[in-house]
Amino acid sequence: MRRFFADWTMALLAAAALFLAVSVWMRSAAPTEADRLPELRDLDGVRFTIDELQGQKVVLNFWASWCGPCRAEMPEIARFHRDYPEIPVIGLAVDSGDEAKVRGAAQALSMSWRVALADTRLTRAWAVETLPTTVILDKNGDTKTVIRGLVSYDVLVRETR
Repeated sequence: MRRFFADWTMALLAAAALFLAVSVWMRSAAPTEADRLPELRDLDGVRFTIDELQGQKVVLNFWASWCGPCRAEMPEIARFHRDYPEIPVIGLAVDSGDEAKVRGAAQALSMSWRVALADTRLTRAWAVETLPTTVILDKNGDTKTVIRGLVSYDVLVRETR
């Protein structure tokens, strides 16, 4: 019995040490402003930064070609993009760098807005933990709203007013 408790104590201490090490590492690797606003390249090959859009409200939509809810919300985003063309919408695909797959999905989903690939650094910087995630930026480039899960046309309209 004594051996049982010794083994469990060692396992718990090892788990606590691992948790502490990961916590310290996560804090030391906190995203910077440069991580939030890197240079991106859209599917047409045009390089841009989100920071270039300062002075405008912006909709950032993190999605993936394999994500069912992401695909389901695309008609809502398309309607918003059609009705409010003055508000930039940027689709940020988290498809592990598979540009061909993203391009095919964007065409199949009739995405008429700018689409770029989002790497792990970008999704971490914007605290994307679930897909889809939509971030609304105000005219100063500050985060106004974060919607985790499906976004509707009405929410997009309300949050960009």
